[in-house]
Amino acid sequence: MMKNIIFDLGNTIVKYNPIDIIKSFGIENEEDIRIIEEKVFSRPLWDELEIGKITQEEFEEIIISSLPEKYKAIGSEICENWHRKLPVIEGTYKLIKKLKKDGYKLYLLSNVSKKYGDDKDEFEFLKDFDGFVFSGAVKMMKPDRKIYEYTLDTFNLKAEECIFIDDREENIKGAEDCGIKGFLFNFNPEDAEKFIYNN
Repeated sequence: MMKNIIFDLGNTIVKYNPIDIIKSFGIENEEDIRIIEEKVFSRPLWDELEIGKITQEEFEEIIISSLPEKYKAIGSEICENWHRKLPVIEGTYKLIKKLKKDGYKLYLLSNVSKKYGDDKDEFEFLKDFDGFVFSGAVKMMKPDRKIYEYTLDTFNLKAEECIFIDDREENIKGAEDCGIKGFLFNFNPEDAEKFIYNN
């Protein structure tokens, strides 16, 4: 019997889209959006932040130094507050509330910066969770087997009693390699709900 549901964060519980994030800061000019996306959301640098190779302060310093003068202020604001601009996927939030009510234990396993974890208490949609693993804090990332084993060990979970929900196939495979049943999220929380309650 499944007792524990482990959720990914981005594009599973909240929507993550760099262009939408930039626009949420009031930026509308297409050229401004292009430059900010290219500089602020550079993937290799975010990977280093999300695995804890660099600190938030180092990350911001690198980003700001790479930006033309006119973008430095807004770049700094985005670096500090992007995580507060992610809209909740309402169907997933309803599913979280239902699962909690029905007695499931809920855990979050996310490739995200340590700063997100530090600020997690700000977010209402995380209030029902029983435990969190943020890659930037533990210096491991999905789909590395170690982070799934760390999650199981930290919360004393049995793999065969867990379902992992994520929007990326490689992350699902990483979980399944550890004996956790995986569900590939397709932005339809009703499908996730059926999967959980049928297992």
